[in-house]
Amino acid sequence: MSILGIITDIVDCINTLQSTLQRPKVEDNWGPELQTLEGHSDWIETVTFSPDGRLLASGSNDTTIKLWDPASGGLKQTLEGHSSSVQSVAFSPNGQLLASGSSDTTIKLWNSASDSLKHTMEGHSDRVESVAFSPNGQLWNPAIGSLKHTIEGHSDWVLSVAFSPDGQLLASGSAEKTIKLWDSATCGLKHTLGGHSNWVLPLVFSPDGRLLASGSNDATIKLWDPPSGSLKHTLEGHSNKIESLAFSPNGQLLASGSSDATIKLWDTATGSFRHTLKGHSDMVLSVVFSPDSQLLESGSGDNTIKLWDPATGILKHSMRTPGIVRSIEFSIELPQLITNLGTFSIQAWHTGYPSRSSGKKTAVSVQRNRWVAIQGQKELWIPPEYQPISSAVQDSSIALGCKNGQIIYRHTVELRILSEQTSIVWRKDSKPNT
Repeated sequence: MSILGIITDIVDCINTLQSTLQRPKVEDNWGPELQTLEGHSDWIETVTFSPDGRLLASGSNDTTIKLWDPASGGLKQTLEGHSSSVQSVAFSPNGQLLASGSSDTTIKLWNSASDSLKHTMEGHSDRVESVAFSPNGQLWNPAIGSLKHTIEGHSDWVLSVAFSPDGQLLASGSAEKTIKLWDSATCGLKHTLGGHSNWVLPLVFSPDGRLLASGSNDATIKLWDPPSGSLKHTLEGHSNKIESLAFSPNGQLLASGSSDATIKLWDTATGSFRHTLKGHSDMVLSVVFSPDSQLLESGSGDNTIKLWDPATGILKHSMRTPGIVRSIEFSIELPQLITNLGTFSIQAWHTGYPSRSSGKKTAVSVQRNRWVAIQGQKELWIPPEYQPISSAVQDSSIALGCKNGQIIYRHTVELRILSEQTSIVWRKDSKPNT
């Protein structure tokens, strides 16, 4: 026998042993067949046990779900409501809810104790082949019609989205070179802003909402008046595309980071140029002001974070990082920087860090364009075909910019923890409603 054959046999033996050890303990007097559960009139597509093992749920091509007593094999409930085969069933962590996904394109939530239907979630365009509950029990309830909207209007990739500070406006920037302003309550289009000659990348509102800044591949920044949609200033000076923008908290300065490896500071009232900050050796992907507007941080493709004095443009400190710094923000409570690479302490850099802020933390966030998180906990997985290329969060509202020119918008004021303390997420092989 060859060495490869021997190794293969050893691996097979190990796998068999692991499988055997992982099997639940079976009493010696048990036969190979414990119960035969009969009642469905067509194929059984899916079965699952409740967390406490006291119920077994089965979903069938006969469009029903049946709840069984595993100890006796007796039928406890038959849940009827789907109009096509039941592809998947799942119990909530506490066993009080049962979710079912069906070829009728709906998800249904049932009370497992009373067999009553609690919610029907509609909107999928194809069969729902998998449902699952998140372990921490918070429910993202897509059954409420106002929870999600698809905003259409762009004809190309939506590369950036941003909410106004009061949450009343949503701005979207596109590869079609335009910016659109939407009423976030009605999703109605208010203005289309034209002027850039290339893709619109970063978008950011001023803290008071009176200005909207847009950066583009055309190497310019434009300042707009959101209520009227009129252009106020065009800021020129960078030699390559604009990667990042940030207003100072007092609204007096705008920082722009560019692929030309520089940062420029601008007076927001006049649009005049203040300083060019040089020190990075690669594109500046993120810029952010400290809460008191006295410091500016920048993250770059050169694997560094740099701290600047925005009043003078002088570099104060530089820190090497283990990778590219794509996003950066100041902690509102501690002398820390929160980045895509983790949290970095900046206590040693300065002692005048602002006292604990009363600013509120964002409840909802988008992590790596793959997960919707609530208070930092991953709650809703976004399937690949819906994963955005840009996102924005305002309080409990989310906007996702997609490659097909659509904006997926969730107004999640009604996001809540239900009494059942459970939560549904979408798996890779199912689709969110559009």
